This record gives sequence, structure tokens and C-alpha cells, in this order.
Amino acid sequence: MKGVSSALFGTNYADKLVEPVRAKIWISGRELPSAQYTLILASSLREVGLGFKPTYFAGKKDGFFHFIGGNLSAFLRKVGDLLYCPKST
Repeated sequence: MKGVSSALFGTNYADKLVEPVRAKIWISGRELPSAQYTLILASSLREVGLGFKPTYFAGKKDGFFHFIGGNLSAFLRKVGDLLYCPKST
């Protein structure tokens, strides 16, 4: 919980919890720009429960999934938006 609070309030505690990793990621035959990641998430589930939809585009198109890669702290700061995102069809 302290890590989530840190990310939400902009302190650096959350950044100290995870070590960034440099990764090459390929999706649909294309390489994403090389970057350092503290979060890599791919899912075919739109909602993980209790209205939390971090991968809200998942399942929108048959055979596709939703990918998120980036900074964990930045992602956690957006958690509120993911709880109230519009319903996808």
C-alpha cells in the first residue's frame, strides 16, 4: 500500500521498489522503441474485478489483447481513471 500511496502522491518510494529493465518488445511483427520498463502487462481480460479495467481494450477485437508497457509509478497515478473508464463495446 505504501508503494501505491507513493506513486499517487509523487514521492520516490515506489520508484525504489522496482528496478527498471531494458527490454526489446515485439508486437504483431513490429519492434517497440527500446525503453526501460518497470511495468509490462498484456491481457485478453478487459476487467480484472471490482470495476478495475487496466486493459480496457482487451477483447474489443477477436484475437487481440491489450498491452501496457512503461513506468509503474505513472501507471499507478492513473488508477482512478481506470476505475471509471467508459464502457467499451
